[in-house]
Amino acid sequence: MSYTIQSIKNSVGQGGLNTWGDTLVVQQLLNGHISIGAIGVALLVEDGVCGDLTIGAIRAFQTGPMRKSASWADGRVDPNGQTWKALNGNVPDTGAIPPMESTPGVGEAVDDAARNAGYVAFRQGDFGQNLGNSSSTSIAAKGCCLTTLTMAATVVGNRTTHWPAGLAPKELDPLKANEICKKAGAFGSGSYLLNMSVAAPALGMSGTHYGFDPMNGNKLPLPSNAIGILQTHLASGNPVAANVDYYGDETGDHWVLLTELVNDGMAFCASLDPASGHPMGFTKSSAHAGRHDGAERALKGVLFGLPGSSPGTSNDRQQKQYDYGLVRFMTLTSAGGSAAVH
Repeated sequence: MSYTIQSIKNSVGQGGLNTWGDTLVVQQLLNGHISIGAIGVALLVEDGVCGDLTIGAIRAFQTGPMRKSASWADGRVDPNGQTWKALNGNVPDTGAIPPMESTPGVGEAVDDAARNAGYVAFRQGDFGQNLGNSSSTSIAAKGCCLTTLTMAATVVGNRTTHWPAGLAPKELDPLKANEICKKAGAFGSGSYLLNMSVAAPALGMSGTHYGFDPMNGNKLPLPSNAIGILQTHLASGNPVAANVDYYGDETGDHWVLLTELVNDGMAFCASLDPASGHPMGFTKSSAHAGRHDGAERALKGVLFGLPGSSPGTSNDRQQKQYDYGLVRFMTLTSAGGSAAVH
């Protein structure tokens, strides 16, 4: 499945510069959404002229698929702004349902400022619904793996037979992914435990496991070239679901999504942490491990948490989230099929 990725140099719409080329791009993208019924207005004439109908279609997109208020909708598309990112998101050039912003009250802290390499960020704590087939364990409590796979699927996922009709990757959230995985049989009977070998394909991804057996969770040795595997995979533009040690017991306590390589001093790669819904970094240096709660803990792994620019260090809970050691991982690509084990 191919995707239309375009750019604009200047604002288009109400009060915008409205150059011919930029306006034409916006009109084409709007028509992609209009043609599938996502915006209830008539198709625009793609003439590069920004008139009342184009401005009205932008407002309709902001109040419709983006779920913004009428007072927020300004009828303008700014380069790298929220409307541009939503309009030119993970939408197939053959037509698909447009991306949606988080429902008000769900994921309040997760907005375009918390996007990383195009992935939509989610905070698992915003979802108090039951995880999998459990009647007592919530996504908020134990849904870090599900949330990590959901964030990955917003970019590299594809529709499968388990998806609701009309749902596009950028519309996924942990609730929708939870239902998809339940339908695919990724959870045990009455259990919240997620079988990643079933869950990833159900979300339209293929995965290869390193350092653990996904069927029973048993720990396996990481290959000696684990860093090289991570670097090659991230360099190809694909994400990694990373199981990290937080408590210093050398086991995987939490899942985060590695999103892209970073050439910035100590940083090796960027990631999204479902505990906060915010970006953070990882380094190859163990000197940064074992600092949470003011305690010196000898965290082990192949990568270690490195504080990023967000969230701030004033919040103790957020500050703790940086102290991770990556102990096992699953590389993800956009495909179907089952996962291999290495």
